[in-house]
Formats: sequence, structure tokens, C-alpha cells
Amino acid sequence: MIMYASCTDVGGRLYNEDCVAYKQLGDDCLCVVLADGLGGHGGGEIASKTAVDTILTGWNRPATPASLCDLIQEAHRRILLMQTAVCRMKTTAVILSVDGDRALWAHVGDSRLYHFIDGRLDFQTRDHSASQIAVMMGQIRPEEIRFHEDRSHIFRALGQESGVQADAKE
Repeated sequence: MIMYASCTDVGGRLYNEDCVAYKQLGDDCLCVVLADGLGGHGGGEIASKTAVDTILTGWNRPATPASLCDLIQEAHRRILLMQTAVCRMKTTAVILSVDGDRALWAHVGDSRLYHFIDGRLDFQTRDHSASQIAVMMGQIRPEEIRFHEDRSHIFRALGQESGVQADAKE
């Protein structure tokens, strides 16, 4: 049996630019997608919903790391097509695909996937941000990421002008 829950927070904005949804196939196959629109570019809520909808529509079993990356690329292409000179919408994305006892994921940006075992953090993805690089270089501790001066500077996002590369693992 698969159990899941989600929660988003508006934060300091007037409206929520997060989107999270899932698709379930049978009792033991699930895909969950979270996207967090980048507020400073306009249209973040549109970009995040487009990413989630595109990924869930295209997802099917059995998934592979390459197929998840392909879904992210398709979402990226759709967001680029929706952009205008005034609205350069962008979003992060995280995909978790579970099929029986097999889990795999892909992500772009600073939204993270966490894996807990018995209430303890076992694994988390490394995001694509200036603050994550500062952690990797030993300049700050992981718990300081949320307060780092460059925490909103991310290097990968769906909708960026150059191509986007997702990280994926099984």
C-alpha cells in the first residue's frame, strides 16, 4: 500500500505558485510531481501547473531515469512555448515514480526530494542553487541554506532560455 500527503505554503506572496499532484496506476504504482514557480519572472503558477500536468500526462510504467528526464524536457518545451516578452515564466520540478518496491526520481531547481526511514532523514536530493554550492564548498552548513543570501539564485529551471538538464536516479 502506498500512502502519501502533500502540503504547500504561499509564503510571502499573494498567491500560491506551487503545484503538486499525483497519478496512480493500480495499488502499487504512483507518480508524484511537485513544481514551484519562480515568482520573480511572472507566470510562476502557470509554469508550475503546466509542468505537473505535462509530466503526469506523459508518465507511464515502467518508468526509467531517462524517461523521467524526457518528461522534464517536454514540460520545459511547453513552458518555453507559453512565454512572452513580458512573462518569462519558470518553475522547478521534482518527480517521484514508485512501482512496487522500485523508486526513481528526477529533479530540476531547488525543490528537493527527501527520503525518511523511521523518522530519520536518509537521503535528500542536491538542488541546483548557489546556496547548495556553498554547502558543497564548505562555506555554509546545510541547515543554513534557507537563510543564505543567494538562496533564490538557482542554476536550473524549466523555462530557462538555455536547455535544461535534470538529475535522475533509481
